[in-house]
Amino acid sequence: MIADSGAVESLFEHYRKMVSTDDAAATLVLAHANLGRTPIPEAEILTTTEVAHQLNVSTKTVQNLCRDGSLRCLRVGRTFRVKPEWVQDCIKNTGRCRPSNLDRHR
Repeated sequence: MIADSGAVESLFEHYRKMVSTDDAAATLVLAHANLGRTPIPEAEILTTTEVAHQLNVSTKTVQNLCRDGSLRCLRVGRTFRVKPEWVQDCIKNTGRCRPSNLDRHR
């Protein structure tokens, strides 16, 4: 049972060695969890809607930040997932995620 983000990252790194992209590794981690082998704490991986609420912006803005690389994310199928620390990194390091630089069309 995985109880912390370090264990999730370890599982991700394990799968990353087996596949060619981060997206594929993330998909395998989630599939692993869905098989009941590894429950991943929901608080560890945020949806774009959850990130949008944190930043007080639209979901579309968060998706655009993910697409242009300003916000680090994992692509799972057609969706993006974001770790809470990646949101903080984006705010601190790029400036693109600062509230003053984002649209307010919620």
